[in-house]
Amino acid sequence: MKLERRLEPIEVYMRETDEVCIIDNPKKLSVIYALISTKGILTPACKAANTSHTTHYRWINEDPVYKEAVDSIKEVALDYVESKLFELIDGVRVEQGEDDEGEPIVYKERPQTAAVIFYLKTLGQHRGYIEKQHVQMDANIKQAPFPGINLDVEDIEVE
Repeated sequence: MKLERRLEPIEVYMRETDEVCIIDNPKKLSVIYALISTKGILTPACKAANTSHTTHYRWINEDPVYKEAVDSIKEVALDYVESKLFELIDGVRVEQGEDDEGEPIVYKERPQTAAVIFYLKTLGQHRGYIEKQHVQMDANIKQAPFPGINLDVEDIEVE
């Protein structure tokens, strides 16, 4: 006989309607709790909940409350990853045991240049941290660009 633990219903705040809804379906709850424990990574969550990806995506399309819960988990996971990125940017304090007098051995790993560059390239584009340049050219063409073609540029209509 297989004993399953009862999963507590989850309250979900619906941003569009400004109301709180409840998810109490045990199968949906098992996926949601699994997504929480896997930080939103779907494959291990579905495996842990014994649910297919297809079922999960059907629920996403058919149940706005379930979709909102899943989106909320993704946002929490993104916040977590951003916090780790800032740790790499700031440098990380690391405790590594104790010295002979029982004092903690603490050192700080230096900031990682790649993390700083990644952050600036993704979120600092509006300040000019971008690899591609966007060039706009305005030209006043008075003669045809190809020799031997008689084209009066002023007769061309641009829509």
